[in-house]
Amino acid sequence: MKRTPQEVLDKFPAPIEGPLPTEKAKAEIIWGCTEHIVTSIDKLRESLKDTADANTRLSQRIFWLNVILTIATATGAATAVLLFVFRK
Repeated sequence: MKRTPQEVLDKFPAPIEGPLPTEKAKAEIIWGCTEHIVTSIDKLRESLKDTADANTRLSQRIFWLNVILTIATATGAATAVLLFVFRK
C-alpha cells in the first residue's frame, strides 16, 4: 500500500511541548526539502529537454547553411577557373 507523504505525516503522534523539534517537525522539514528538490529536478529536466530540442533545430539549420555555402563556394571557384581559362 503506497501512501502519500502527507498521510505518513498525519500518522505521527501529536507534538510534545519542549525546546527540541519533534520527529513530526523534522519529517515535515525533510518532506518540504524533498518536495523542493524534486520540483527543481523536474524543472531542470524540462529545461534540458527544451535546450536539446533547440539545439537540434539549430544544428539542422547550420547543416543546411553549410550545404548552401559549399555550393556557393564551389560555384565561385568554378567561375574563377572558367574565367581564368577562357580569358586568354
